[in-house]
This record gives sequence, structure tokens and C-alpha cells, in this order.
Amino acid sequence: MQNFQEILQKLCRDYGLVIQERLVLEPNSSGVYAALNNDGVYRVLDSQGRSLVLKVAITKNSIAEIARNRKGYKKLEECGLKWFIPQILFTKVDENFAVMLMEYCGENFLNQIRKAENPLGFYAYLIDELTKVYTQSKQKGKEGEQMISSVIAMIKELYEEHISAHLDKSRFLAERVARIESCIDLSHLDFCCFSSWDFTPENIFLTPNGLKYIDPHENVLGIPIIDMACFAGLIKVYDLPQSKEGYSMLREFALTKILSILNIPEKLAYKLFFLGRVLQCFLSAKFRVNSNLNQARKIFLEGKMFLEKIT
Repeated sequence: MQNFQEILQKLCRDYGLVIQERLVLEPNSSGVYAALNNDGVYRVLDSQGRSLVLKVAITKNSIAEIARNRKGYKKLEECGLKWFIPQILFTKVDENFAVMLMEYCGENFLNQIRKAENPLGFYAYLIDELTKVYTQSKQKGKEGEQMISSVIAMIKELYEEHISAHLDKSRFLAERVARIESCIDLSHLDFCCFSSWDFTPENIFLTPNGLKYIDPHENVLGIPIIDMACFAGLIKVYDLPQSKEGYSMLREFALTKILSILNIPEKLAYKLFFLGRVLQCFLSAKFRVNSNLNQARKIFLEGKMFLEKIT
């Protein structure tokens, strides 16, 4: 394995970069560090004094992460969403090494909303920006169905490998989890748009130039009603400022505006919102079982309620 510090120093020399700080964020809803599944992520200054982010990887998983990000950014550009992603100045990926140099977007939404004098204004700004994102990326395709199938598969895996072992030992929910697919009619699902179930407060930034999104997966299309359900659930779990009102705003956005953009039947829209809430609850419960069992149990019971609404 190459020496990480030598690689880092060479990159800084070659591109005229000065390291300002190593970036460390809080774990996201999946229990991993948002945008930091790399061997090193730094805020740097270039020769013009611009703040940039330098991501460097020399291990297999970290190299794969940057490779996924690069593919995701490219696909977002192809969807007409170049404005939605940070400017990528340089990227290189091979089997032994990966690097990405990109625009620094400032503090993420999670920190912005915690410091905001008017939190509801931030929720409203986010909704306005996402309306543009979804409208511009709308297209016909089967990616929506594929995303929903993927989310259902994740819920089943979470239940079998984690939830039933710690929070549902009697397997009371096993039958309901098994029949989720048969309870959701996708026959009228014709359109899709930008979507990521891992769209979280940690990987978005409200900037003077609009909303910016980092750390994309390779699959960037789907049904964002699920995204908004996950996001809305997280702002409650994190107990963000005015989370109750923010949750209501995001729920209303999902079940009216997004429904309209993608021409989704109301009954289906509600079930997809509930599906997203189940996913978020199971994920959040999983990663709190060992650290806060009482909170994990409370979140699980909320997920149980939404599962019963679907099945």
C-alpha cells in the first residue's frame, strides 16, 4: 500500500494546495460518516485562495466510494443538474489510488439549521430548490420501480438481520414485512426524477448559489417521496429546530407537489411515504440498539406504525 502522507504531500505540491483542516462529520442515518468514507478528506486552499475539498483514497473501499461518487456526479450532469452538484476540479481513479478535488460548499444543512435564526425559512428554501431539481430531472423510465424494489429489499434485510434480533424477538412483524411488495401497486408509476434514499441533512448544503448535493450513489433516479419521508423522519430523530413544523412541511411537499410533478396516484404516494418512514426508522433503530436501547425501541415502534399503514 502506498504511503498516504507521501501521496497527500505530493498532491498538495502538484496542485498548489495548503491544508486547512481535516473534515470530520457526525454519523448519518446509515451509521456511516457522510461523504467521509475515504482515507482522508480535507478542506484546502488553492493558489488563488479558494476553499476546496480534497478527498484521497488508497484502500479498496475508499477507492470504490470515490469511483461511485464520480459516476453519480456524471449521471446528475446528464440529468441537467450540473448546478445541483459542487464544481469538480479534478478526479482520478485507478485500482491503487483515487483523488477528487472539488468545491467547498460550507456547512451542511444539519449544522446550518441548528444555527439558523429562522429554521422554517431554511425548510422553505430547501423545498423551493428541490422543486426545481425534481422538475428538471423528470423523465419516463423504470428507475422508480427499481428504487422501490431496492428499498423494500433493504427493509427486509434490516428486519431479518437486525430488527427481529433486538426489537421484535417474537417476529410479530415478520409476516407484514414479507408482504410489503404485494401491498404496493406500481402499475401507474410512469415517471421518475432525481432521488436517493440516502438524501440526508449531512450531505446537502444551502448556498448563495442554490442547493448543493454531495456523495451521490451510482443510481440517481427514483421516487423522491421516499427521500422526503426519510429526511423528514431524520429531522425528528435529530431533534432539529422546529422539527415538528419542518416535518409537516416536508410531508405536505411529498404528498402534494412531488405527487403532482410525477403524476402519482394519491394512494400510492401515501404508501411510498410510509415506506420511506419504515426504512428510516429501521435504519435509525439499528444504529441505536447498542448506544440507546430505549430510543431504538421508540423509533422501531414508530416504524411499526408506518408498516401497518402499508400492509
